Amino acid sequence: MRPIVGILGAQMNHADNQFIDSRFEYVQDVNIAAIETAGGLPMILPIAKMDLKDLVSEYVNRIDAVFLIGGEDSDSQLYGEQPDPLLGEIDQQRDLFELAIYHQAREQHKPILGICRGMQLINIAEGGNLYQDIKLARIDQPLKHDQQPTVVTAETQQIKIQANSWLRPLLGDKHQVNSVHHQIVHQLAPTLQVAANSADGVVEAIESQDHEVYGVQFHPEWLTKTDPAMQTIFDWFVKQV
Repeated sequence: MRPIVGILGAQMNHADNQFIDSRFEYVQDVNIAAIETAGGLPMILPIAKMDLKDLVSEYVNRIDAVFLIGGEDSDSQLYGEQPDPLLGEIDQQRDLFELAIYHQAREQHKPILGICRGMQLINIAEGGNLYQDIKLARIDQPLKHDQQPTVVTAETQQIKIQANSWLRPLLGDKHQVNSVHHQIVHQLAPTLQVAANSADGVVEAIESQDHEVYGVQFHPEWLTKTDPAMQTIFDWFVKQV
């Protein structure tokens, strides 16, 4: 049987003129395709609207792994900071749901993969924090980490991958990636370790010291058709079940 991978959905919070006062729960199809191609059975987990604790427990009991996808910024108050003017849109309901799923999955030792926002949320959940915007890091020679309006399928920068990391056998010592983010890891949680960096020192991949949690700052789901090595990230993740 295919392992069930719970993909945590996002929600559109802005009213549409056709569906006033209703929200859309969604997952981009590239995330679904990546898990299916890897041999997993994707299950979209909508953000709980009722009893958070009971629903989270049932969700995690029924899945084999957790996939945290990209999206808006996380609430800075989760790591003890007031919002900087450079902080983007947040979704507090999504934050709380994803954190609850994360901690429940950790208790059950189920593998977790986070992409972009998902990687950042992992760091927050484990006790780390973020720069609310890369400008606040005051990097001497920063790269452009939000390549928009360049298409997300363009690999615009190179990352250097640590020798003993989970990512090294998949992508080698260096690899070109895309980059669509303005927030970065500031203090890495003590339970995590760096798996890859960009040339300006920004953390581009992480893993937990118990080898159950993995994250990347770039978006491999958008690159699987043009760069086959990116699909190996999902192939490898599904095999961790």
